[in-house]
Amino acid sequence: MTIIIYSLWISSGIGLAFLFLKSQQWTVGLVNPEKPKFSQRVVIGGAIVRWLIITGFLMIALYFSIFSMLTLFLSFLVSRLLILIFWDQTVFSDNKLSKQN
Repeated sequence: MTIIIYSLWISSGIGLAFLFLKSQQWTVGLVNPEKPKFSQRVVIGGAIVRWLIITGFLMIALYFSIFSMLTLFLSFLVSRLLILIFWDQTVFSDNKLSKQN
């Protein structure tokens, strides 16, 4: 039973990492140099919402056990890193193709 619970925490960490990065991508897409106040509010507001979401999940995991919280936190960090590495490779490979043409 504990393996199932910890696999749910790992899945939650992976999902949170993906959600975190997609919301950052969405926020960057909304930034407009012609509207600096709006852009500033969107960036700060998005960061606060992301921090509150991850804090809420970590608090829920901590309610179960410290190991659950650490599992969630480590799966979040590792999957976020792996997503960024994969994302970076696809972006750079797309740029290399466009530069060659």
